[in-house]
Amino acid sequence: LSASLAVVVFHRLACRFSPRPALAALIFCVFPPTWLLTGSAAMVESVFLLVWLACLSFWKKGELGKAAACAAVAMLTQKSGFLLVAIIALCEFRRGGLRGLRRLWPFALSFAPAALMQVYLGAVFHDPWVSFRIMSGINGPAIQLPFQGFMEGLLSPT
Repeated sequence: LSASLAVVVFHRLACRFSPRPALAALIFCVFPPTWLLTGSAAMVESVFLLVWLACLSFWKKGELGKAAACAAVAMLTQKSGFLLVAIIALCEFRRGGLRGLRRLWPFALSFAPAALMQVYLGAVFHDPWVSFRIMSGINGPAIQLPFQGFMEGLLSPT
């Protein structure tokens, strides 16, 4: 369901940027960008793509509250969801300087659910860094540059 909705949202975004949005949506269906999300759980990728695209769509429409809510969900589904706010902030700064950044105040609240989840996990497991330790045990370093895991796998001699 979320993958299907992601295609619909992608088509709406493609209408703004492409003269052939239906073809762009078809390509999105056939070649989904899951290779960008190496090392992630397959069950959340479609939700992540849906809320990522919805956040961008709402932001482009000026509906910042809805965009911030989608950003919050993106942060909960994938750690790369935190990059979404940085991307939007850079775009706003480029467009309007510091004044452009001031209008993004709802996005400050989008970090709260992830922070609350971290506090909850810390309380349950008596370790405030438990999620970082688990991610490090599974994927190597808990905090990586975008595409770092993909490039390491691609360039690894083994």
